Amino acid sequence: MPARRSSETGDRRATDTTATDASGSFRFPAVFGSSLFGSVLPHEPVIEQKILIQRDGKTYRAWVFVEGEYAENGELGGEPIRLSCRLEDAPSRKDGVFGVCE
Repeated sequence: MPARRSSETGDRRATDTTATDASGSFRFPAVFGSSLFGSVLPHEPVIEQKILIQRDGKTYRAWVFVEGEYAENGELGGEPIRLSCRLEDAPSRKDGVFGVCE
């Protein structure tokens, strides 16, 4: 089952695609970037993140989040993202995250 991740900051966009293994697990590598203006000028980052799962011709929003910092694993206070997804559930919002995954 394919999963696709995209993140967007201003005019910069990154997209990765991966597939689940036999147990349904998947992972994405960390994405890092730099900006000359970002290192010189004060600003507040706005990084839109989406993880989409495609199965049987349907796309599910697994993780939709807007991150406001550059710290690695900053989404969950320094903890890595570990998702448990139930595609039969309706997407919901919890702790700033929207999707079918917890």
